[in-house]
Amino acid sequence: MGKKVRKQKTDYRGQKKRKWKILFRIPRFLIPKDEPIVPRAFTMIDYAGGILVFFICWAVYLHTLTPTIGFHDSGDMVTAAYVLGIPHPTGYPLYCLIGKLWMTILPIGNIAYRMNLASALCASLACMMVYFIVLKVAGGRRQEVVKYHIPHPASRIPTIVAALMLAFATTFWEQAVIAEKYTLNALFATLLIFILLKWAEVVTTERGAWRTEGKTQNSKLKTQNYLYLFAFTLGLSFTHHMQTIYLVPASIFFIITVCYKYRYSSLFTLHSSLKLLCLFILPLFLYLYLPIRANQNPPLNWGDPRNIERFINHISGQEYTIYFVSNISGIYKKLSYILHFLIDQFTSYLWWISIIGFLLLYFKRRVISLFFFFILLVNIIYSVRYDITNIEDYYIPTYIVFTISLSLCVTFIKKFLLKGNFFLKYLANIIFILFPIFSFIIHYPYNDRRDYYFANDYGRNSLHFLEKDAIVFPSGDVIIFPMWYLHYCENQSGEIVIIEPTSLAKDWFGKGGPWYSKMIKKRYPDIDLTTPVSINEVDPDNVIENVKQIKIKEVIEHTTRPVFITYSREIDDNYLLIPRGVLFKVMDKKTKREDVKKELMKDFLISPRDIKSDYMIFKEIWWTSEIIKDYFNVYKRRGIRYYNLGMYEKSIEEYENAIEIVSYSSSPPYFIPYGSLSFYNELLLERKEIKKAIQDELKHIHWSLGRYYDKKGDYLKAISEYKEAIKFYPNNVEMRNMLGYTYMRAGMYEKAIIEFEKAIKINPSDIISHMNLATVYYKRKLYKEAIVECNCILGLDSNNTYAKQMLEAISKKGK
Repeated sequence: MGKKVRKQKTDYRGQKKRKWKILFRIPRFLIPKDEPIVPRAFTMIDYAGGILVFFICWAVYLHTLTPTIGFHDSGDMVTAAYVLGIPHPTGYPLYCLIGKLWMTILPIGNIAYRMNLASALCASLACMMVYFIVLKVAGGRRQEVVKYHIPHPASRIPTIVAALMLAFATTFWEQAVIAEKYTLNALFATLLIFILLKWAEVVTTERGAWRTEGKTQNSKLKTQNYLYLFAFTLGLSFTHHMQTIYLVPASIFFIITVCYKYRYSSLFTLHSSLKLLCLFILPLFLYLYLPIRANQNPPLNWGDPRNIERFINHISGQEYTIYFVSNISGIYKKLSYILHFLIDQFTSYLWWISIIGFLLLYFKRRVISLFFFFILLVNIIYSVRYDITNIEDYYIPTYIVFTISLSLCVTFIKKFLLKGNFFLKYLANIIFILFPIFSFIIHYPYNDRRDYYFANDYGRNSLHFLEKDAIVFPSGDVIIFPMWYLHYCENQSGEIVIIEPTSLAKDWFGKGGPWYSKMIKKRYPDIDLTTPVSINEVDPDNVIENVKQIKIKEVIEHTTRPVFITYSREIDDNYLLIPRGVLFKVMDKKTKREDVKKELMKDFLISPRDIKSDYMIFKEIWWTSEIIKDYFNVYKRRGIRYYNLGMYEKSIEEYENAIEIVSYSSSPPYFIPYGSLSFYNELLLERKEIKKAIQDELKHIHWSLGRYYDKKGDYLKAISEYKEAIKFYPNNVEMRNMLGYTYMRAGMYEKAIIEFEKAIKINPSDIISHMNLATVYYKRKLYKEAIVECNCILGLDSNNTYAKQMLEAISKKGK
């Protein structure tokens, strides 16, 4: 509890006064230590473990690798690397240059597959680096250093477990099998962390913080050289992705703390500081790639960063500042998702082990634990404000920290809790090995992309039906990126021009810069996209969308070339949109019916080969929900066109195709990552919206088919279609009445009565339902019941002519 200590002290008048002070004793086990990193060289067992981790990850990633282009930013990144163009901000010059070299020297598969291999390689190396980081952080026994004791291979199991837990985490594995930038960023992060830990180890050795008997295992590099290597690697990492900023505050804290603790002042000399600064800045000159290539007018030139203003805007990601959330409620909502992200990565059974490991690290190595904590903290503070669909990718540094913490907890259990008990250690090794196996089994169905062609097929179904010299305005990254890849990398679709509609409202494109003049004006001199838009024509709350629509309409009006767009209601209201693939050909509303028929009758067969596999489709939940609706709408709108032309048989075929698409994709997905409450909640919300939209469309399709069969006199088929429509809206009075009326026309009076009674039960004041029921009773010669219904009708509408006429007819029958 502590004890009271009385001290004597004189006041300003020289008189003694008493002062009571409470002293508390903190339990020793609660006082955090700060043990230095054990200076040790890696043994053959250590290297063998790292190689084993690499090849396990490499084999798994190769087995589950996406065979072609994927969603996210894959199409943009791969195409930019292939044509040495400019991808979306921040430009990624290192990725473009390395990617071009990689795809040139590797003659395997298609271009996208080669870049998918590059992601898998970077991910495997990152996992291997996590293995070596854990070896440094976990440390070893003194005798391993002094006597060169060769560790037992089983002692490396916790370290291998950590690396494989990261490898099989949902998001990390997903990024490892598609062409994306996050695995290279993860590799840089692990390299930077390892270099700093190695530097700290050398500092502690030189300063005598950890003295060894006999031969000291000195580093081949001088202490300062590790910091030089760190500065250069840090600058190089910034030329790839700005996520590197997550490591900067933590690294500064770690370097200053280690220097202060071990009185290492060499870092703060003018010569060393300038050298570090120069080594950091040197790789940043790679960003000159952006203005240099922009001036060469590559086919992919996002933002055209050829001048200072556009260059700064591009590398700073100015275009994406609109996605940052500033309100407290939005940030709080994102914070609540972080826990679910972690559960998703490590399963609900294992993520808490990482929390324990982090606490154990704090009580053993306080500085290193705070170093990791600051990485995690900065990562969360930045990412929690960024409101994008694939935000899980931005938390990969946090996942790395958690895997390291998990390994430390496992190591602690083996070293201390099971100390001296061979049987329990043997059993623990088996249990620990099951951790990554368990994660692998759970996450494998979600990340097995061997047969994933969904994005590739979507792009092909966009390009295959285009005409020569067509002008295409596709909206949204989900369709543009696969189209870019297929057009520029695989030379599909010939001499078409793909114009991203949003860029029409940007200064570098809409006002006619050098890139526009070379890529558009020379090839299509009849197209003018630089016509200024009057302020009066633009809604100030929706400038980009308004400018886009206005300029697309100008192109349609003034060009003789075929124009294709993604579906737009505003364009559809003024023109005739004919579905061609997943795009729509723009035609004049005055087009002759015969010409419309010819356009509809052209070869048309879209092939989403993954559409029958729900678990395949929902691997990209944020992208594919819209694509499913696109496929559905294409067939539905073709059905509408055929129906309006009186081609009912063709209309039925298209409607049935639409229903088939929905039947494949309307059931729950095959797999939901275990323990991912956030993913599951988002999925349910998305499914709910899709389901409602699909129900609306299916109702109209079945309703239209029912009316068509009704007109043909095929009442049985009409009844079947009406029933299908009612399944979605069982309380729809109009549908009940229509079904009952068809029963009545088919002579099935009893069933007609049942349907009309259901309609009246739903809405007792519906006059039409009472009139229909009265009609059935009259036809069945049930005059008493008919009179009751007529009286009900008159009670609702005293001037109802139909009821009065029926009562008069019944009275005559009675006479």
